[in-house]
Amino acid sequence: MSVPNAAPTGGVPLLGGEMPDWTDPPAPLGVLGDHLRATAGEPGSVLLLGRTAAQLHPHFPGATVVVRGQRDAEALHAAGVDVRCGGLDRLPSDVRADLVLLLDPPGAVLTPDSDGWSHVELVEQAARHLTPDGRLVAFVPGALSARRETSPPVHRLDGDDAWWVGTDGYDDRAPALNELPWQPTHLVLTTDDEPVVVAALDVVSDPGGRALLRALTSTHPATSTAVDAGVLPALADGWLVSRGAAGPAAAPVWSRRLGGDPALDVPATAGRSLEAELLTALRLDRQFDLRRLVSSYAQWVGTLPADRRALAVPRRTLVADGTFTQLESPTPVSDHAPPVEVAVAHGMLDLAHATTAPGAAAGYPPELAADSLAHELGAMVGLPDQVWVDAQSLRLALALPDRHEPTRTRPDAAADRIAELRGALEERDAQLAAARADLGKQTRRVRALEHAIATEHGPRARRALFLMTAPTQRIVEAARARWQR
Repeated sequence: MSVPNAAPTGGVPLLGGEMPDWTDPPAPLGVLGDHLRATAGEPGSVLLLGRTAAQLHPHFPGATVVVRGQRDAEALHAAGVDVRCGGLDRLPSDVRADLVLLLDPPGAVLTPDSDGWSHVELVEQAARHLTPDGRLVAFVPGALSARRETSPPVHRLDGDDAWWVGTDGYDDRAPALNELPWQPTHLVLTTDDEPVVVAALDVVSDPGGRALLRALTSTHPATSTAVDAGVLPALADGWLVSRGAAGPAAAPVWSRRLGGDPALDVPATAGRSLEAELLTALRLDRQFDLRRLVSSYAQWVGTLPADRRALAVPRRTLVADGTFTQLESPTPVSDHAPPVEVAVAHGMLDLAHATTAPGAAAGYPPELAADSLAHELGAMVGLPDQVWVDAQSLRLALALPDRHEPTRTRPDAAADRIAELRGALEERDAQLAAARADLGKQTRRVRALEHAIATEHGPRARRALFLMTAPTQRIVEAARARWQR
């Protein structure tokens, strides 16, 4: 694919708007990369727009990459990639491809001197580089994501000093679902900005699809609540938008959270996630429900064939009306066949390590380390101590992916108490300073009154009164008498 360009620098053609000595950190692809690689098909030409999409160049030999940072462009050129450096708005309109991937926001593909584009305008501009039968896949972040950091709106004045308000180029906020002019094909859920779930939008309306999404989001209660309420598409962390030709058929849900193949089919049966139920009982300290669920789970594991026990962990289990159903994966993760007690202990370990990072189960009573919490749960069904060594070995052998959700750091009780005492001390200091100021004012007033009284009743005051009221003759006589002395 040939591109008109300015004079090349270091072998990299320049489009204009390139940023010298600049590099953009790519966003993690996560399971989104698996989905894109599987649904790309066999395009004749590929155009990767932005640093994040450029990570897929090994899967698309001969693809053209457009980045704005010269350091990124030089590194890609050294790796043998056909790369162009500059702003996306400088890319000639006659550059077209059968598949165009755009995974970055406007702030990562445009340059400081570019015309401002919103997310919607960016997708529209990227779609202009499609061939007649081409397809564009773009990631658009969601404004209502629970994980998106928000800040209070900045107060903007109406004076001349705020002339830029309302001009083009300042609508760079993430859009809401109802603001998109097209219907997205997939919703994307992220953890620490890494996509962990990619699901077709119609999955949310399917009972089995909702059950699968509950299992995939069991460690994030807010997301599970959005699934139950049917508002997950609007509250997703982002969406995939497809323009142009339709893509090849693929699995409706993609995630690595269950282990094994990330391509997941919608289960035929509905239900709730066993892991979510257990975590809720732990979080709310419902000991009766916790004991009932653990006991029923242990009995159910005992009814499974030996080759299915290893994967019978709570994260891969649905429960409905007391009936347990194991979520299947297209390809098995392992061929282990552990004894029943080892499989139950392994399930408790997998659950305990899902509460939080190993070492502390903060927020879940009792506050124990993950392994200690698993032992406490196993004691509810009388698991012997010797099974835990085999359960740990099974956990290491299966290596199911971790699903720790990012938590907001909170100050501990001591820090809260220190802050409270410091605030009270500062308030008392302010009160003392005000009292000292009032005392100083009162002291000055008393001294002024004392001076006035002394002036009115002292000897000088009497002499002044005599001079002001005595007749002239008496004043003359007093002066003569004083002179004659």
